[in-house]
Amino acid sequence: MAGAPILQTDPRASYVERKGDIDAAIAGVLGGGRYIQGPVVEEFERAFSKWVGAGHGIGVANGTDAIELALRACGVGEGDHVITVANTASATATAIARTGARMILAEVEEGTHNLDPETVRGVLREFAHLRVKAIVVVALYGHPARVVELRGIAEEHGLRLI
Repeated sequence: MAGAPILQTDPRASYVERKGDIDAAIAGVLGGGRYIQGPVVEEFERAFSKWVGAGHGIGVANGTDAIELALRACGVGEGDHVITVANTASATATAIARTGARMILAEVEEGTHNLDPETVRGVLREFAHLRVKAIVVVALYGHPARVVELRGIAEEHGLRLI
């Protein structure tokens, strides 16, 4: 068919493939009457934490909440600054703003569009007078960010890496 869109992903196909399990899980939650938190979320938190090798985990509503909670857990708040990529999604910016911190936008690497470690070093030199507390890494388009290098920079400057 001429003019038909080319989809990057097909969420419906994933749903159709797992329809029975998904519908049963939804029916179980609806039938249980606990739509927020509850035993299903607790079981997910336990199972996911075990799967990733963490001591515990907390289920949240969305990525914005997850980033905000991670920042707050790292002590980020009013008067602090957080480095992130200039091309980040609104979720990152919103999470940082909700802590009371301010963003410092760093440039991205050509080709991956991910946070450039050398740019982060430059930002830290340029803004050494500010109270920078964390770096929020955003990986885009299937390209992993250079987390090992960024972790080294964060450790060198006493920052948290999210």
